[in-house]
Order: sequence, then structure tokens, then C-alpha cells
Amino acid sequence: MVASNTASAVNVGRAAQTAPRAITQSESAVLGMVGITERGPFTLTEVRSLDAWKLAFGGYTANNLATVAPVEGFFAGGGTHMFFARTVHH
Repeated sequence: MVASNTASAVNVGRAAQTAPRAITQSESAVLGMVGITERGPFTLTEVRSLDAWKLAFGGYTANNLATVAPVEGFFAGGGTHMFFARTVHH
């Protein structure tokens, strides 16, 4: 009796070539803030730059120093997307 060590044929093929899927970028840091401002809407407002924020809510006043400085810092630090709601002293 003769032993047979022959292996069965293996078919090695390539997977179909497909284009890689694009990875879409999304913002991972969006700031939400409430503060005292010179003017502006009392509703939640989307802001994309410091200039747009100042146009909508004004600049420094005696009552809003604690609001404007963090907003400026957010945009100076590379922030690009903020939701802001205005409040007033009660």
C-alpha cells in the first residue's frame, strides 16, 4: 500500500479592487456658552467667528468682562463653532 501526501489544489484569488471609502471630518469640539452681553438675541445663536460674535452681541462693557474674554480666548485658541445665549443681570 502506498501513502499519498498530495494536497488538494488551493485557489488563491484577489479580492475585488474597490476605492477606499472617504472618512468625513466632523467637528468634535463645539462650545455652548451663556453670558452677559452688550446686546443681541436671547435665543441660542450659532456663531462661527469672533467678528460674527461681536457683530451680534457687542464688545466689552463694565458688566460683561467675564463673558467677552473667554469668547475671545475660544476663537484665539482655534475654536470655530460656538452656540451662545445672552442673559442679563437680574
